[in-house]
Amino acid sequence: MKKKTALFFMVILLPFITYCQPQIDSLLIFFAIDDATIDDRNAKLLDKLAATSNVISIAIYGYADYSGNVEYNQKLSEKRCESVRNYLMGRGVKKEDIVSVKGRGVYPNSGTNGREGLEGKGIPAHRIVRVIYATRSKKVVEEKRMSEERRIAHERRMTEDKKNVKEEPLEEKLKENSTIVLKNIHFRGGTDILLNEAYPALKELLEIMQKNPALKIEIQGHICCHTGWDSNYKGKPLSVSRAKVVYDYLVENGIDPDRLKYKGFGSSRKLYPYERDEFEMSRNRRVEILVLEM
Repeated sequence: MKKKTALFFMVILLPFITYCQPQIDSLLIFFAIDDATIDDRNAKLLDKLAATSNVISIAIYGYADYSGNVEYNQKLSEKRCESVRNYLMGRGVKKEDIVSVKGRGVYPNSGTNGREGLEGKGIPAHRIVRVIYATRSKKVVEEKRMSEERRIAHERRMTEDKKNVKEEPLEEKLKENSTIVLKNIHFRGGTDILLNEAYPALKELLEIMQKNPALKIEIQGHICCHTGWDSNYKGKPLSVSRAKVVYDYLVENGIDPDRLKYKGFGSSRKLYPYERDEFEMSRNRRVEILVLEM
C-alpha cells in the first residue's frame, strides 16, 4: 500500500517538478447505489474545484461498495470516474490537467461487516470518487504573474525601441576608434550558439570588411546578469567565446586574420548596470566592434 501511495504522488508531481512545494488536497464525491450521476451537492464541490485558478494537476479514483460482482463493480467505479472527469471538463478544466482517471472497483475491505445496519444494502461511504489535486503556492502564482508582466513590458520596450531609433547603415557608423553595437547578434542563453536572426548582421559586417580592405577591427564580447566574473564555456570565458564566433565567421569567409582581434569583457561594461527585465539583459548581452584602423 505504501508503494502505491508513493507512486501516486510521483505521478501527480513529476510533471510539475519546477514548481515550489505544491499543496496536495482532496475531496470526496458520493454516489447513490448503482448510480454514477453527479447530484447537486457534489456539483457544488466540483464547481468550486473547477473555479480554482492555481490547480496544476488532478487525479480521479473511483470505487464501489461490496454489492454486486467484481466485473460490475469495476465498470461502475470507472463510470463514476468518467462522470467526474466529464463534469470538470464541462466546467473548463483542461484535459491535460487531469493526469489520472482510474476506476478501482470495490473499495478496500468493503464487505457486509462494514454495514451500519442489517437492513442496509451496501455501504454509502464506499460509493465514492476521490479527487486529489495539487495547487501552486501563492508565492509561485505571484511569481508567475510577475514574470508575465515582465515579458509584456519587455515586448513593449522592444517595440518602442525599434520605433524610436532610426537605424543607420553599419557602414555609415565606421569611424576610427569608434565602438559599434552589432544589432541582433543574439545567442542561446549561456552558450556561444548564434540564433538565426544574427546572420543578416554578420553578413553585413562581412560585406563591409570586403569593401574596405584597410579596415581593422576588434570584436568585443559582453554578457549580462553576472557581476564581476565571466562564466566558462568550452574552456574560456563566455564573452570571449561569443566574440570568437564572430571572428571565426569572418575568417571562414575569407577575411585576413591580421585584420581582426577579439576580446571578452564579461559583464564589466554593462549598458544597464542593474538589469530589471529581459529588455535590459538583452542590451547587455551583446557583441560590439571597435574600429582600430581604416
